[in-house]
Amino acid sequence: MWISFYPDQSAGPCGIWLLTADLTARSSTDLACSRALQPTGPVTALAIHQNGQLDTLTMPPPGRPGRATMTPYAHLGRYAVTALAQLAGHVAALVTNDFGNSHVVTTKRGTSFGGPPGPLVSSIAAEANSLWVTTEPGAGPNAGSLLQLSPALRPITPPAIKANPILRRAGNVWTGKNSVWVATTTPGHHLVCFSDRGGPGAITTIPVPRQPATLATAGHTAYLTLASPPGGTAAPEVLAYHIPPACK
Repeated sequence: MWISFYPDQSAGPCGIWLLTADLTARSSTDLACSRALQPTGPVTALAIHQNGQLDTLTMPPPGRPGRATMTPYAHLGRYAVTALAQLAGHVAALVTNDFGNSHVVTTKRGTSFGGPPGPLVSSIAAEANSLWVTTEPGAGPNAGSLLQLSPALRPITPPAIKANPILRRAGNVWTGKNSVWVATTTPGHHLVCFSDRGGPGAITTIPVPRQPATLATAGHTAYLTLASPPGGTAAPEVLAYHIPPACK
């Protein structure tokens, strides 16, 4: 398990941990302050550095002696990198410029999707050799919708996804093993999921009280935190939901 610590406006810890599955041993480093990590192997991950720089972080195995190392991987120009996803042997990155224009780029292929004049991309997640993205509400036929992209970042969204009114108000997307999870602003459907085995399955609503902020799956369980209500100051609580059969 990888954990990244990143300071907020009030400061805080900065560093990266790599833990064993049972959480009994770890290795750590303060070489990187990364908002997001993309694991690439048992002890390696891509870390976001400053000014659009991506580095490969190599950690000693948890609980064993050694020092972490960082080697350059790719440079994405003068963009802030906010998310990474492994896509068909490459890495897709969600980047944002100083004007808040966000789009997806691939680090080796040099392809891109989104940003003016296209829809602004708000989140990304890879599954089944494709990339699922959510887009910001606004002008354009794809604005605010859930879209599926090929490894070359070309739209391949299935008709069933395009036609679903719930997924036209997508806010965030995550993926698990053969599954896609979407937070939406559609009333009564704060979180939905569907299987992805070469094509989308039936869409199932998970009864959560409000829109999730983060989500991860392990085994038969989805773990999530909820977005704080306006004016809320309470620390996020981790909730666990059994993954329904339709989303496996």
